Amino acid sequence: MSISDDKKIMIITSIAFFCLGISLAVIGPVLPQLSRQSGAGLVEIGAVFTMLFLGALIAQVAAGPISDRFGQRTVLFWGSLILGAGMLVFSLSPSLWMILLFAFLGGLGHGAVDLSSNVLIAQVFERRSVAALNLLNFFYGLGAFAGPALVGLAIGAWNNGLYIPAINGLLFIALAPFILKLKIPQNTVVALEKRPNDTFSVYRQPLLWMLGLLLLVYVGVENGLGGWISTYMSTTTRLSMDSAALVSSAFWMALTLGRLLNAYLGMRLSPERILFTCIGTSLAGGLLFAFSTGVQTLSIISILLTGLGFGAVYPTVIAIVNKAFRQNAGKAASLAAAMGSIGGMILPWAQGFILDRYGASASAWFVCLGIAGLLVLFIVIHQLNQPARQSVPACETN
Repeated sequence: MSISDDKKIMIITSIAFFCLGISLAVIGPVLPQLSRQSGAGLVEIGAVFTMLFLGALIAQVAAGPISDRFGQRTVLFWGSLILGAGMLVFSLSPSLWMILLFAFLGGLGHGAVDLSSNVLIAQVFERRSVAALNLLNFFYGLGAFAGPALVGLAIGAWNNGLYIPAINGLLFIALAPFILKLKIPQNTVVALEKRPNDTFSVYRQPLLWMLGLLLLVYVGVENGLGGWISTYMSTTTRLSMDSAALVSSAFWMALTLGRLLNAYLGMRLSPERILFTCIGTSLAGGLLFAFSTGVQTLSIISILLTGLGFGAVYPTVIAIVNKAFRQNAGKAASLAAAMGSIGGMILPWAQGFILDRYGASASAWFVCLGIAGLLVLFIVIHQLNQPARQSVPACETN
């Protein structure tokens, strides 16, 4: 039984996203080991997040125009190789400067794989983009769940969680030849060729910048919370570090379930309604998180609720971007994703700084206020999106 080209694309990108989820989620649980390995303090080693997302930012700025010209497959192929090499050497590096350098290299690959996969799936499954993107990102969440759990098991078995990012890097390198064999459907190639001459007009749309700003806050808060959960829980409760890593896995599993749920709801609800529901759910979790510092059960419940709400935010925003700016999807998604990477550069480092200098409670309120900011941005986007459907030629309603 032969598999259609579009299904092959979904399978390969889903595998890539599973590994992508592992690559980011393992950073938090291995930070203490990286700190001991390099001799750097926890705040200094927290700069790994900054370098990772700096690399992703540069890749996403460049990948949009490159993918519009050469196609998403080329960007996905090179991104997989670069990310694999970066993660492999990163986990073996003995000094802080080497760790940060190869985290930056891994970030370049991460940004390329993330952007190219999302845009490719949105184009191939245009009529079902919200559902397809949530399904794709479901595998990211599945990898993000598996990553900290595997680190916890590796620490327990071999006292070395860094085996996991090293193996994950090898998996990305092994995936690259399969990416080259993908055949992009003709309708996607034709859509890429039919663009207006004024391709830079997309950068003048306030709606795109507000969607990008929402991703900036969201990516920063999500990765800040996901990256520091292990340290937060081991600091505020009696959980050991390997048990705290399992709480981090639970957060990513809740996020994964949120994406799976919204892959189903995406066929029935508008993207805006899904986005509002997700932000409202995560805000409820964020408030509980802020008020439950030191209470193990309530902290875990709040983390799960926040993760469930976070699930569909990123893929749904990318679906909105693709539908609103479909004739320049690469450039639009590139800008929005790059702004998300700026958030990933700044906010996880800031949360680590607050956790170290001002305590766990301040760190929890930092998360809560960030989620509240998402709600404010959603309201602005909702207002902008109404006239945008009529004033921007490339726009269409869901």
